[in-house]
Amino acid sequence: PGEELIGLVRGFLLAGTPAETGTPGFMSPEQASGSGPLTPAADVFSLGAVLVQLLIDRPLFSVVDDVLRPFDFPSISLDGFAYPAVIAQIVHSLLSAAPEDRPVSARGVADRLSGAVRKGEHQPQFVELGLRVDDRYELVSELGTGATAQTWKALDTRLGTPCVLKILDGDHHQAAEREREVLAHVRHANLVGLKDTTMVLGATTLVLDFVDGLAAELQIGAGDPLKVEEFARIASGLIGATHALHESGWLHRDIKPQNILLRTSGERLAPVLLDVGLAAQIGADTDLAVGTMRYKDPLVYQAGRWTVDNDLFALALVLYELATGTHPYGSDVPA
Repeated sequence: PGEELIGLVRGFLLAGTPAETGTPGFMSPEQASGSGPLTPAADVFSLGAVLVQLLIDRPLFSVVDDVLRPFDFPSISLDGFAYPAVIAQIVHSLLSAAPEDRPVSARGVADRLSGAVRKGEHQPQFVELGLRVDDRYELVSELGTGATAQTWKALDTRLGTPCVLKILDGDHHQAAEREREVLAHVRHANLVGLKDTTMVLGATTLVLDFVDGLAAELQIGAGDPLKVEEFARIASGLIGATHALHESGWLHRDIKPQNILLRTSGERLAPVLLDVGLAAQIGADTDLAVGTMRYKDPLVYQAGRWTVDNDLFALALVLYELATGTHPYGSDVPA
C-alpha cells in the first residue's frame, strides 16, 4: 500500500500552479475561503483529501465549507489492519489548516513516504484485532490513528476491565517516554491515568485508563448548550487538571477539544484531559512549532518560549467554545 501511495503522489508532481477554483471536497481552506494567494500548499491539501478517500473509501469532506471547520482525522485501516502510524502521520500533515504547516511540495511528500517504506522494518507491524499483549491486554477495537500513534480499546483480562493501548510509532519513543513520565507523576481526577507500559510488536505502548465519554469537539458541534452548572463543573475540572500539570512543573502545550473527553458520571458530565505527548517542562527551551494553530497563543512566538499563560490561553478558547458553541476567532487562527 505504501508504494501505491508513493506512485499517486509522484503523479501530483506534474501539477502546476493551483487554480482559483476547484472541486468541492478537495479544495484547501485558503482556496475555499478565497483568502490570500494560492501556493503549492493548496495542491498538497487536495492531495491529502484524495489519499484519505482512497484509504477510507469515502470522501473526507462533503461540501466546501467542511474544510473551514475543525474535523476528525479518520481511522485508517486496510482489511481490518491498522496502517502504520508513520503513514497516517504523513497523510495527516497534508491536511493541516495552515498552509505553512503542510509539506512544501508533493515531491517532499513522496520522499517522506518513500523513507517510511524503506525503514518499515523499524515501524510497528500491522496491529490486528484480537491481538493479546503480555498475555493480559486483548485488543477489542481501534479508536483511531493520530500523528504519532495508534490507539486501541483493549480488555484487561486479569481485571476484566477496559483500558486503552496507545501504540507509539518508532519515531516517537521520546514522546512516549515523556508522556509516561508526566502521567506517572501527575495524578488528577480530570487527567487521564497511566496504568502500565509495555511493548506491542516492538513499539513502545502506554496502557491508559479507558474513558467512556463524548469528545468535547462533538459537544461543541452538537449545538446543544450546556447548563450553567454543567459548564461550571467542566471548567473547574479542566482548570484543576491543567493546574495539576503546572504545579508539577509541566506544560501541556496542546489543549484543544480533541484532547478532552466528557465522561458521563451519573447524570453529570466530567471532563478528562488527554494526550500529554507534547508536554514540556516549564522553563525549558522547547520547540515553538508544536501545538495546534487554532488554539495556540500567538504570544508564544513573541516571547520565544512556552509559558503557563499559553496553556491558559488555549484553555480559555476551549471553554469559550463549550459555552457558546463557536470559536471566538471563527474559522481563523488567533492573531
